[in-house]
Amino acid sequence: MTLDNSKLERLLKLLDEAEKLAGQFSGGYSNNFLSAQEFHSALRESLNKLKAGDTDQLNDLWLWFAPTCDWDDFIHKDGEDLANEIHPLVTELRKSFKVYTLVDLITDYQENVERVMNAFKQEFNRTDLLTAYRHDKIYPQVGSLKKYHIKRYAFHGIGLAVDFDDNTSVDFDFAFLPEQRYDGFDLWRLGEFVSSRPDKYKKYLDKEKLEEDFNKLVESGVIVKPDCEPSTTLYFFHSSLTKSKSTDNKTEKKWWEIWK
Repeated sequence: MTLDNSKLERLLKLLDEAEKLAGQFSGGYSNNFLSAQEFHSALRESLNKLKAGDTDQLNDLWLWFAPTCDWDDFIHKDGEDLANEIHPLVTELRKSFKVYTLVDLITDYQENVERVMNAFKQEFNRTDLLTAYRHDKIYPQVGSLKKYHIKRYAFHGIGLAVDFDDNTSVDFDFAFLPEQRYDGFDLWRLGEFVSSRPDKYKKYLDKEKLEEDFNKLVESGVIVKPDCEPSTTLYFFHSSLTKSKSTDNKTEKKWWEIWK
């Protein structure tokens, strides 16, 4: 028996205990459930699916047993010791079985965009990339930055497509809210990113699954498309819109003037 399977067996035993305990409670509410009975029903169903081999259930379990989340809301002190064992195990197994959520995918995409921005900043001391390319002619439209493992980059419109040495690819547009932002995303860009990392995000090669989970994040308000002028087709994490993503611009030229 592998170590991961041993941990999974331990988790299943703990979840059996948790399911029995959860069945003793009623009423209350949490962010995701209207009552303890509803939570208990969802926990029982998730546990059965996990026993049948559906490791995607680890995502819901990770959320439900996280500190101050659903388990704590309904079970309180009675389930504290169980949660303290279950949540770390779920965290480990999510990594071991490579169970990723769409939030993980988006974060990975954004981290690779950040790699691109850091490369240009270190090489050219510029983060206003469109102005540096179109107006100041600092670098060509298409090129490479081999020192930073970028085998090819290509500017297009108000965006940039990049291929890394490890075959990871990102294609991103800049948005102006009104500050310059580069952390936006949409379904097409995430789909292209998944195609470059198929082993890691295998389930999201299914475009319908990708769209389904994307729409869930939209409906829950986790990701939003800002109402701004000029408009953007890009989405952002709602929490990030309270934080400035402005860049170290080297010019006072407005973004729309880079086309002149």
